[in-house]
Amino acid sequence: MTQKATITLYEVKYCGYFDTPLGRKPRFGDLNSILSDLNKWGKGQYLEDTKTFDPEKDSDIFPIYLADIAYLKGDWLVAMWNAVPKSEGGVAAVSGRSHVGSPSVEVSPSKNGTIPGFATYFWFLPDQKILATIRLKRPFTGQQAMQQYMESFIRYFSSHVVHDESTKNSDDVSPLGYSHTTGGEPLPLHPRFRTQLCRLPSKIDQLAKQATKIYKISKKESLDLVASTNLTRWEKISSLVFSPSYSLPSTNRKKAKLEYTTDISVTEEEILKIAADWEKAGGVESDTNIGFKLRGESSFIWLSGSIARDEISVELTNTTPEFYDPAILLKSLRNHRDHMLSMVKK
Repeated sequence: MTQKATITLYEVKYCGYFDTPLGRKPRFGDLNSILSDLNKWGKGQYLEDTKTFDPEKDSDIFPIYLADIAYLKGDWLVAMWNAVPKSEGGVAAVSGRSHVGSPSVEVSPSKNGTIPGFATYFWFLPDQKILATIRLKRPFTGQQAMQQYMESFIRYFSSHVVHDESTKNSDDVSPLGYSHTTGGEPLPLHPRFRTQLCRLPSKIDQLAKQATKIYKISKKESLDLVASTNLTRWEKISSLVFSPSYSLPSTNRKKAKLEYTTDISVTEEEILKIAADWEKAGGVESDTNIGFKLRGESSFIWLSGSIARDEISVELTNTTPEFYDPAILLKSLRNHRDHMLSMVKK
């Protein structure tokens, strides 16, 4: 079947093992070799054993697992399973004991050994140092969780990690260091995987150059009330807006949308800083958007309009109720490769 997909491009700024925490060039490791490593590591594994990190308490990020990988002519398609709380309704569940490459979806999320959640997909173009999120039927792409997943994989599980043999069968995954070759001397390097949104060339720069014309700023935000920190924040806001005694029906409200606008006077440098901070926080993936209104204009100019994103048609074939065949999806995506990359060519 053919379906619309929203593709958002990210530049992979850092990927590999660096001499210093702020190093710009890795001692070794690159996007293609790390993905190849991930593919080898995942083969034969139970899906429940592919979690590379535990989210912090009250984090907006939930556990994420490797479900499937496809490769075609230098590009990779990675399918992930994003866990949600068992109390979340209307979701499927994957069997934790199914293998990477053949995830088994259960219709009953409450069944023992299953992980309620949904799938997300990521298209990697290593020769361009690009990661693309693929938004299909759900608004959530999982980019921030994927970035953390990849860095944790590089840190704890890749073939470059040197572990203490005495802790091999324990839960201790702390590495002794990192080696370029198997059996090599462990080095005290710094694993990093960082991405940033690809901007449309000069869009934000053009906005910044008109800073003297900007007189209003607006921020749109969507809060996931499943996270207790967001729920507490929303309750404080509602008490200020309505009355201190007002309480929300928390049993059926899972999202809250906010929008606030104020007058502003900004410089060119401040516009660039606001845009950079928005991108660092996740940009559109953080469920926020920032807009500026210029004198003489009737509408806001939003930062979301300055990123490399487009809607395309892709071919999908279901392998289970929640998963699509990654090889077919990747082949379809490659038909749009030149078009998507043309957006970021300077």
